[in-house]
Amino acid sequence: MVELEVLLAEWNRRTKGIQLAMKSRGFEDSQTTDLARNVRAVGVHIANNFEMYSEALQITVALHDAFQDTPSVLERTREDIDTLEGLIKAKADRKREQDAQRREIELDLLIGSDRLIIDEQRISYGGRQLKTEQVTRLRWGVYKYYINGIRASRQFTIWIGTNDSQRDIVIECVRFLESESTITERFQTIISKIWRAVGTRILLEWVDQIMKGETIVVGDAHINKSGIVLTKRVWLRSERILTPWEELAKLTHDGKLTISSTKDRKAFVSLSLRETDNAVVLDSLLDVLWKEGNYAKLRAGTLFRPLSPPKPPDPWAPDEKNPRHAGNPSPLGNPP
Repeated sequence: MVELEVLLAEWNRRTKGIQLAMKSRGFEDSQTTDLARNVRAVGVHIANNFEMYSEALQITVALHDAFQDTPSVLERTREDIDTLEGLIKAKADRKREQDAQRREIELDLLIGSDRLIIDEQRISYGGRQLKTEQVTRLRWGVYKYYINGIRASRQFTIWIGTNDSQRDIVIECVRFLESESTITERFQTIISKIWRAVGTRILLEWVDQIMKGETIVVGDAHINKSGIVLTKRVWLRSERILTPWEELAKLTHDGKLTISSTKDRKAFVSLSLRETDNAVVLDSLLDVLWKEGNYAKLRAGTLFRPLSPPKPPDPWAPDEKNPRHAGNPSPLGNPP
């Protein structure tokens, strides 16, 4: 970069008289503008293709400082500097957001002698490890067993799995002689991290699949754009009924998610959050869909896809309308 600045300064020193003479006549030195165009193309290339915005800014500032007597170069580089400074700020903001999201996901926790690690790439526990992006099944729940009113055992368990059920990770949060508050806090912390690392992704994937016309099956519940297929139980038989979103209700209680029809009390499905894969995800999905009528957006295929006004043209984007300028977006104008 230093060498480039020296060369540009030397060019300006040697051609300054020509630039001033041309400027006084209302023209620009064509060799100077050609050089500026070629140097700028380097900055554009590394900015567009490698996001090297700081380096591109250095090149642009060097051009701007060296060619003060060439108006078109000054105008173009001034615009480029504003654009690059905005891109640098946006990139820094994105990195801060990504770092914050990573911190929300990451967990390194000892449960007794077992170490649990959760991050963007993996979930590791009890000698087993899964790639976070491959996890497709979640379930968790609390089970307590009593004998004559006295608690004999307790389980605060979390299951994490992929399409291969043989590789499931089972996290038991209970350790001998620990207090209920300690175990509950551990259980809730792990669930919170797993939800951020995996649950949100599964939910968003479901929304996308449903809007494409696919059906998601969770236990006996079949979810599609129009609603949920419930089971109606009548004397000695049962039948499947598609119940629209407007006629559905849910109750989460005692470790179960019950989804029922508001028009027909015999039509319902009941799912154990502890025993049914992804019932916990369905529970959250229903909360999302019934917030501000989001089920209507799901039905229309616009949920999480808000309409937005067209973006202003990006001077650093490739110019598809003019193939001659491909690789040199928003080029400097040719001298008169």
